[in-house]
Amino acid sequence: MIIFGWKQLALYKIPLTRQRIFSPENLFLFIGYICGMLMVYSNPPFHSNDEDRHFYNSYFLSTGQVPPRQHEGQIGGYLPVNLFYISESFQGIPFNIGYKINRAKLKELECTPLQEQTKVFYDNPSYQINPVPYTPFVIGIWSAKIINSNPIHLLWGARIAGLIFYLLIVYMAIKFIPIHKCVMMALALNPMTLFQAASVTYDVMNISLSFLIVALALRYALREKQIRKAEMMIYVFISLIYCFAKPGYYIVPFLFFVIPQNNIGSPTKSLAMFVSLCVICCLPSLTWDNYVSSLQLKGGRVLQNDFYGNVHEQLQIITSAPGAFAIHFLLNFVTQGKEWIIGTMGRLGYSYTHLNHTILFIHGLVLFAISLLDSSKNMLLSLRQKMIIGSIGYGNIVIIAVGFFLLSPVGSITIYGLQGRYFISLLPLIFLLNFNRAFWNKFWEKWKNAIIASYSCLLLGYTVYFINTHFY
Repeated sequence: MIIFGWKQLALYKIPLTRQRIFSPENLFLFIGYICGMLMVYSNPPFHSNDEDRHFYNSYFLSTGQVPPRQHEGQIGGYLPVNLFYISESFQGIPFNIGYKINRAKLKELECTPLQEQTKVFYDNPSYQINPVPYTPFVIGIWSAKIINSNPIHLLWGARIAGLIFYLLIVYMAIKFIPIHKCVMMALALNPMTLFQAASVTYDVMNISLSFLIVALALRYALREKQIRKAEMMIYVFISLIYCFAKPGYYIVPFLFFVIPQNNIGSPTKSLAMFVSLCVICCLPSLTWDNYVSSLQLKGGRVLQNDFYGNVHEQLQIITSAPGAFAIHFLLNFVTQGKEWIIGTMGRLGYSYTHLNHTILFIHGLVLFAISLLDSSKNMLLSLRQKMIIGSIGYGNIVIIAVGFFLLSPVGSITIYGLQGRYFISLLPLIFLLNFNRAFWNKFWEKWKNAIIASYSCLLLGYTVYFINTHFY
């Protein structure tokens, strides 16, 4: 019998080589934490995309207001008056015509107490979103209340908790993925990606778990040993949480099937995994969605009340002239494509302020170049694997676009509401199609980590500077 005591544990050492210290995952963790924390505090309060509503949902959960409440003709929950009015004061600021946030006023608001006993009912148009993606933010709110219960401090606590969750999950993704480590690091430190990670939004869980699913699928696919049952269960569990994190990304877990049959084992295992993933896709609607529907809540504020939307009527119009609508649908990628691409890289805040277009154009070229150069001498993705990756990546883009097309005003030929940030979680799949052996070279292999880390620091430094000078 071997006794493993404290003495043996103290003598155990991990060899700290230069390669280990400056690995992509460690560089990501260091840069992501420093720049992410700068974004937490520099980004104006409640100013990220839909951050006010996502924070309200997190606050409801943190105070036990589950499920949503019915109040006369409203659906939602109770918020402290000070929290609601401080949040509202940061909405609709016309930064585009030169308005700025006064730092002295912000300091004053930081001294405003929460006063939970004085409440107002918030008619919440996002009440149907399930609670799972808000878990990190709830923990952040609880932690912040111990130190300072000011509404802005609660927001910072939620942002920091979400950022830490993102950093840990993506750290594991970069560590586990056998190829394109530098691509994943560059995408995880992409300005828009980190901006979302440092905000209160369900994109935090969606993006990070998407990166992890890609990493695990490739890890199992590009090794020589067979996947174990425990590993399959872990993959299923992560996919389950991922499907609850945000609707519309249900086919991403099917990336599992880039794993060769020899690595999966018997066809029975493949069938069992396929059935499991199909069930997982349906669980959000079978559980939380059905539960909320069963409450038969009446009324509630409409999220977009400036146009008439009806999915069934829109679908009937589309099916009456499918050819014409297919052409109009594709034309949206031409007319709005540039805005969507910008949205994956640098479209900040509720004001949808763009980073400098020239810098974003160069950044796009850099990401494309990294995806070509981050190659391997020993590993290769087969044509079958790339076809699966491409089908899931581009297929999910089409699925999201179709969903928004159906939610657009009845009869509209323009896709409403679709933003480029919805595609961030799919970028690792898109860039994986560039993985190759042809561009491998010794110089890049030796210096790529340092080059990408330095580039990311410069780009994120510019982003933080832009936030501070544009919004304040």
